[in-house]
Amino acid sequence: MCKIKSITIFIIIFLFSIKIYSQAPDKFNYQMVVRDGTNNVIANQMVAIQISILKTSASGVAVYIETHTPTTNTNGTVSFVIGDGGVITGIINSIDWLSDNYYIKTELDIDNDGNYDISGVSQFLTVPYALHANNLAGRTYNVNTYYPELGGLVIEVTPNGKHGIVASMQDQSNSSNWYDAQGFIDDPSNHDIDGKKFRDWRLPTSRELGLIYLYRVELNTTSGIYWSDSQINELYARSIRFTNNTFFDTWKTSTFFVRAIRTF
Repeated sequence: MCKIKSITIFIIIFLFSIKIYSQAPDKFNYQMVVRDGTNNVIANQMVAIQISILKTSASGVAVYIETHTPTTNTNGTVSFVIGDGGVITGIINSIDWLSDNYYIKTELDIDNDGNYDISGVSQFLTVPYALHANNLAGRTYNVNTYYPELGGLVIEVTPNGKHGIVASMQDQSNSSNWYDAQGFIDDPSNHDIDGKKFRDWRLPTSRELGLIYLYRVELNTTSGIYWSDSQINELYARSIRFTNNTFFDTWKTSTFFVRAIRTF
């Protein structure tokens, strides 16, 4: 019988099912499925898991480390809460999620012999929303200002400066029809390093597209035509020509530029 250590382990990670705790909001659910090299699940077995949050890169410094000892279910799944484990080093609620890129390293000790000899690293491509909200609490923002922690240029704020609209610093497409526009927006490769931290980018309304035009120099937009999400009917949607701020309605099958926004 093969030793478990010799088996290739596949880890499927489902991140950011956020659970808000009244006393300690800096926690989030983590779930993984463990399978062997022949795609069979490792079921009904206790495993030792060490979680490390790495800063800057996949080989960066660990700013937080904790351990867990869950038992897989019949499907090979284990679930636990990061922030509730046995802390080895660091303080999870002291992490400034907006200051850098972060990676999560998962190490497994299947034999429970004290050796974490199976590991994998994946990037936090999105900031967990509950943790992100903690980092933003109390901050105020100004229009026509770029904030890396928001992913782009602020083009509108509420009177108290705490909420508003952010525009991406780059186009997500230069030749998209209206139907495909959100698909280009949802692709992280179409965003810059700060923009790809977020998954709530969307196509602007016609009013919001007008705000992008207002700050077109700072946003480095083109003189082309940009889509809004405003539909006229099943065939037409509204767009704006950035040469002269002209709104017009056109076929949704036409191919124009796409620039994303998000709210905060």
